[in-house]
Amino acid sequence: MRKQGAYEYGRLALPTDNNEYRGRGFLSARNAVVYDQAQPTLGMVEYRVDGGEWTNLRDEVVPAGRVSVRVSARSPLSMLSVDVAGVAQAHAPGGGGYFDEPTTVTIDDVDLASLIPEGEEYVTARVQVSALGINADRHADDDVSRSLSFTVARDPGAVPAPEPEPDPGGGQRCRPRRPRCARHHVRASHERADASELCGEPGS
Repeated sequence: MRKQGAYEYGRLALPTDNNEYRGRGFLSARNAVVYDQAQPTLGMVEYRVDGGEWTNLRDEVVPAGRVSVRVSARSPLSMLSVDVAGVAQAHAPGGGGYFDEPTTVTIDDVDLASLIPEGEEYVTARVQVSALGINADRHADDDVSRSLSFTVARDPGAVPAPEPEPDPGGGQRCRPRRPRCARHHVRASHERADASELCGEPGS
């Protein structure tokens, strides 16, 4: 209640002689059903080439060609949407409950070669993922989204590794990974997923 009351603290009149007791805020029944709502949990965005191993797409150097992309989300979820660099989009409804099986969207046959401009050898691309919660109020804070970047290259081995960003903590920064090793069909499923596939990522 203290946290809910603090959202509307500014609605209380300012003290006139500094002796008024203002408490901890102004309680609102509506705030209780739109703020601090349960949110969907997004899993990693993964890709694979020619039916190979699924690999985390974040910061990857991916060969120009056709790939599959997938992402999962855990309930509470009403809709899961994926946009791969503007060349492929997919949506899948969630179960609408709190204890549903994870929802997975898989997009096959994504043509990444079309992203590289003529005369260029590689380009940076982005994937946008959004998951809508189950609270239909437009002010509800139960929707989540994530955006990540990757590199598409005609020759992945020729892409220069970027200089590591300064790390005040003294740790190491991740560099783009080389590919480990293609039909455009969309599949959505409600299936069990390993915990490792649904762990959060930095910057989500």
